[in-house]
Amino acid sequence: MPDFDSDTYERFNLYISPEKFFFEPRDSIGNLVSNTYLEIDRFNNQLLLKDGGYSPIPYQQVEIFSIFGIFGIYPTNQGNLLVIIKKAQIIGFLNGIEIYKILEIDVIPFNKKTPGTIEYLNEKQLIDMIHYVIANGSFYYSNRYDLTRSMKWLVDCSLPDFKSQPMIERSDSRFTWNRYMASSFMGKPDLRKYISPVMQGYVGIRHCTLNFHAFKLILISRRSIHRAGVRFFKRGVDSKGNPANYVETEQIIEYDPYGDPNKKRMTSFLQMRGSIPLFWSQKPNLKWAPIPAVNPTDDQLEAYLTHMWTQYHLYNGKHLLINLVNQKGREKKVGGELERIVRQANLDFVRYVPFDFHKECHGLDWSRLSILKDDVIHDVTSANYSEAIGGKPISSQKTFFRTNCMDCLDRTNVVQSIIALESLFLQLIGHEIVDDISMIKHNEEFMFAFKNIWADNGDECSRQYAGTGALKADFTRIGKRTVNGAINDGINAISRYFRNNFCDGYKQDSIDLFLGNAFPSNDIIPRIVSESSLNVSSFNGAAIIGFVFSLAMTILCILISGNIIRIETTSILLFSNQPKFFFIMENQQQATASELCRAGCGFFGSATTEGLCSKCYKDSIKRKHDNVRLSPSSVPHSGASTSDACSSRNVDHVAEQIREVVSACQSLKSSDITQKSLENVISQTSVVVPHVEKVDLASVQIPSSSVSSKPSIGKSSSDNQPPTDISVTKKTVNRCGMCKKKVGLTGFTCRCGGLYCSTHRYDSAHDCSFDYRTTEREQIAKNNPTIGFNKIERI
Repeated sequence: MPDFDSDTYERFNLYISPEKFFFEPRDSIGNLVSNTYLEIDRFNNQLLLKDGGYSPIPYQQVEIFSIFGIFGIYPTNQGNLLVIIKKAQIIGFLNGIEIYKILEIDVIPFNKKTPGTIEYLNEKQLIDMIHYVIANGSFYYSNRYDLTRSMKWLVDCSLPDFKSQPMIERSDSRFTWNRYMASSFMGKPDLRKYISPVMQGYVGIRHCTLNFHAFKLILISRRSIHRAGVRFFKRGVDSKGNPANYVETEQIIEYDPYGDPNKKRMTSFLQMRGSIPLFWSQKPNLKWAPIPAVNPTDDQLEAYLTHMWTQYHLYNGKHLLINLVNQKGREKKVGGELERIVRQANLDFVRYVPFDFHKECHGLDWSRLSILKDDVIHDVTSANYSEAIGGKPISSQKTFFRTNCMDCLDRTNVVQSIIALESLFLQLIGHEIVDDISMIKHNEEFMFAFKNIWADNGDECSRQYAGTGALKADFTRIGKRTVNGAINDGINAISRYFRNNFCDGYKQDSIDLFLGNAFPSNDIIPRIVSESSLNVSSFNGAAIIGFVFSLAMTILCILISGNIIRIETTSILLFSNQPKFFFIMENQQQATASELCRAGCGFFGSATTEGLCSKCYKDSIKRKHDNVRLSPSSVPHSGASTSDACSSRNVDHVAEQIREVVSACQSLKSSDITQKSLENVISQTSVVVPHVEKVDLASVQIPSSSVSSKPSIGKSSSDNQPPTDISVTKKTVNRCGMCKKKVGLTGFTCRCGGLYCSTHRYDSAHDCSFDYRTTEREQIAKNNPTIGFNKIERI
């Protein structure tokens, strides 16, 4: 509930001088609201509250900015960084209080550094990583409402002097994402109004009307800072029982039928999601779905008990543990271990509900979700919800639902929305807005608002953890599977694969630095960038970009092609290029540091080119061929009297003999050309090639008029020589039969047998010889045979 004693200032005027920062409090329209201001020294990092009447701000030689707030001060050894909220947007009102979403921040170094130095480059990289975290996650705050605390906690709180504490200090440390940067403001009550707690997650506010009653549907998801990270890099729990991808989601109904704050009714229903509470991992390794690893030596029972008892003390109620992982395959390794530990722990406040989502809903049969709903509906009813009228507690939620799958994203979103809808029925009936559940289900406008706010919540949670929107979002939005939803799921799945394997390392390091889990230094930041960033200029980066481009072109061909054969062809091209891509990636990962060319030219060599650069390797190959051609075994031993003219005459003589062989081959039929017949022809023409050990018959060019275009020739029956194949192929180019335009794979095959472009593909646009009428008449007659009956003989 709002507390005006702990409110923070809405706006600031920031004055920047070479020595200090000055923050002058303002209201939302720019009016001065206090005679005091905050002064931050850029050299000794001191924060002082000063009176503007005795010590006014020096307005000369300063830069002036209007900002929304202070995010915090990031500490480093080379000088602190001031992080300010440059732009924010009001997304709605909760209990009459503005809720802001951060749109843009700015990072200002305390100390200026010389461009080009190591300190300057490291600081610039750190600033980029802070911007990266803010840009890839939705951050929210309020000047008068603590978004990190649930309505249930705020109503039930009985801590002494709670309302007199600064908002940044009394906020829930699990969900305060600027707590590390706000450490300079902690323990200083005079500075309580200069910084607000910031949470990451999702806040959605919808104005709804149902049965002539107006109310607000509010959804808040709070992401935990403990074990925060990205998909595959953060799994399971830590030693303190904090799970990865832990999100607390609160569904609030705000109903004010009388327009009186003292009679305003608010209800709240809490759910949680989080990684399976065991010690397990699933590191990315270029596979589509890496096999999860569970270390048998870890104390899994202790990890589970630590997490569940922490949950019990935080929420003071029973927990329904819904496990949606597959009961077979790679997921069974973790899901089966969780079931074993749950049975072994046998906690009386935990009820375990396994539900194999993919097996039960096989074939997109979403109606099977009713099995799970029927199993938990009694728990939803007995759980009740938290209610307050005029800020005074009326009832409290008794059971809390914790849902997990492998990622705690797609399947979890679907199940959480189903449970939330059942609780929403109870809340609206309790508010006396409706009398019957059918009044809610048959109101399309309200159901559209409910489904979309939950789908937006699922997309945002998925983007923060996996980098893309949620899968199966079409069911959450409209209640059924669609073609567009399946296509979006495919695109998101491919995007997740790319991000998780090549981009999320940098994102994970940025989050760790942002939250203070890793401290920046001059050696860690360059190593983070070199190991986790995608360098497009390198061969590794070029291979990735090439694969993405090939994938995009393949999808484009599939979309624009109207021929199923072309779709199959492009699909073959796509999946045939994937092994090449992964082969390149694996070779690059196995390659060691580059070494200089062993020829001493100064360029880099490669193991594939025998330690030489490309230029020296080509020269080496050329020298080897020259040595073979001029070696003693291939040059007649005639002493020093052998001249170049003699060598030239020998070459001309050999060429003349080969022409005789070709002339003799022209007299043979294509069916008669075999290895034996070619040997006979060569023997009859007395071809003599002195000191040449082997004649490659495949190099003999036979005219296409005399030889069939079939590539295979009969095998040799000789025991002393290996079989030799003579392949005579001619590269064909697909051209339109009318305009002779190259069509490649995008041509259209007519039923007359010709290949045409998009302009001449119709039978009226070219001389089509196919009789469609006769063919269709015969087909109709074949499909509709005339049935006759024999005459019945009378007895």
